[in-house]
Amino acid sequence: HPHEGTGFSISQVIAWHTDDPGEPPYGLGYFTDEEYYAYLECFQYAYDGASFRVVKTERVSHEELLQGWRVGGQGMAVAIPDGDDLLMAFSAGNPDAGSGAGVMRWRRSGEDWRPVSFVPIAPSSREASLIRDLDGSFLFSTRGGPEPDYNDICVWRSTDGGETWTKVIHVRGVISSAPITLNRAADGTPYIVANLYEVFVHPADGVKMKVDAEGQLRGGGWTRKTLCIWPLNEERTGLLTPIIARDCRGEWGPPPGGSTWRIDHPSGTTVKLADGQWHHILGARVVEYAELT
Repeated sequence: HPHEGTGFSISQVIAWHTDDPGEPPYGLGYFTDEEYYAYLECFQYAYDGASFRVVKTERVSHEELLQGWRVGGQGMAVAIPDGDDLLMAFSAGNPDAGSGAGVMRWRRSGEDWRPVSFVPIAPSSREASLIRDLDGSFLFSTRGGPEPDYNDICVWRSTDGGETWTKVIHVRGVISSAPITLNRAADGTPYIVANLYEVFVHPADGVKMKVDAEGQLRGGGWTRKTLCIWPLNEERTGLLTPIIARDCRGEWGPPPGGSTWRIDHPSGTTVKLADGQWHHILGARVVEYAELT
């Protein structure tokens, strides 16, 4: 890459309240109105093959990162190279385009990486991921938006460098309403990783059952105790038979706090290790639900 040895990262800083109102989101929500407090923190990096340095750190408001857009947050995967630029999944919105997930192009200007454009793809969605396929096209996926899509797997494809996108896969009701990522294995196989749609069947004192927007009990589609991998087929038009990556309760039994396991926020990357070979690594957070609530 022409800018080898440089890079960036971005994080979202948000103030959350800790009060438990007895109903969703059970104390896991943003402050609102005059108490709202959030910003983006951008980091510029340098690496010379031996030492890694943080060259610059700055706070940026959600409205300042990219002119004309209010940037909600970054996606669930790393940036990927495209010519001199880097592409990364983000969520953003403006009055003309609404809000949702899409692809943001970053370009190095002087010593800093800065976003120069954003292409919206999936309205009312967030936590997206982006990969390049073996034929050079791009594949994009994102966590579902409001009902009826929040338990679905969707994949979009672009063959013109990310300017236009076509939905090529839409599978209903297969996953939990939880983070989902699209990744590429060491042999180039694209795959989806997400939590399997399951009905909660283990009574536990430490679990507060979910309800929908109308206050009706949700018996399924929100648990995160089983993590599955769905490879894409060769035509990129559908999913192959899923593979169970981790069945927390089946492997470890009930969690000690009396609630339920959560294995979530999965993300994969391919790296070259000391043996000189490329290896694909899939990481995820593992926590007991009661630790969050």
